[in-house]
Amino acid sequence: MDYLSFKIGVMELNYGDAHFRRSDNGYVIKNMFVGNYIMDAFTTAPAFEALYRNKGILLMGAVTTGTLNPALVGYNSGSQIYTPYYIGKELAFYWKAGYDKQINDDLRIRTTLSGYHTSNNHFGSLYLGDRTGSRYYLVMNRVTENPDDVNPAKNHLSGNWGPGFTDRNNSFMLNMFTKFKGFEVFGTVEKVKGTSAFGGADFNFTQYALESLLRFGKDENFYGGIRYNYIKNNEDDSVGRIQIGQDGP
Repeated sequence: MDYLSFKIGVMELNYGDAHFRRSDNGYVIKNMFVGNYIMDAFTTAPAFEALYRNKGILLMGAVTTGTLNPALVGYNSGSQIYTPYYIGKELAFYWKAGYDKQINDDLRIRTTLSGYHTSNNHFGSLYLGDRTGSRYYLVMNRVTENPDDVNPAKNHLSGNWGPGFTDRNNSFMLNMFTKFKGFEVFGTVEKVKGTSAFGGADFNFTQYALESLLRFGKDENFYGGIRYNYIKNNEDDSVGRIQIGQDGP
């Protein structure tokens, strides 16, 4: 097992590299900007991953049920029809290939390309698996004269945008990371195509993100940085976001 490792369980899916830098419930300290991407590829689900690493090269292949809340049967109260779900027919496959190398004491580089693919899932949750929220609670919420307008529990995802639950999903994410001494840059390009769950329409999203950080102090425990995040869909709707973060004396 010097080069190959296996991971199995109900766990955070290792699709892309952006999920390593996101906030998850109370574990926010590893996210320099506190908030996550506008289109947040994160879910926990039963999965099996096989990862090969040797001399900086990494290759991973994996399979998952692809849904946050696995179920055997669904029920439609309107039609009063039960629909059985067959896990074997709904499996999602994902992978990662890349290069990660500490070149010397000052320089590290990492580049990965990841894919996530499923052709049929009643409740694919890759883009709606975060149960704790976007960290932008109640920001720019619409006023509907309803008490829920100011209820964070009802609006915990108000800072997110994306395909939501999916039936068919083909996603690709390219990540690039460079760290030279205390300066680091992390970039993301993501492309997502598929169909929404419950017989929804086709979707097509493209997301870009770029962040730069300067870490300083004896153990680089202080930092300042900026992130730009932009996403658009096939209907020419778009959202842009700038985040600034700092931690220091």
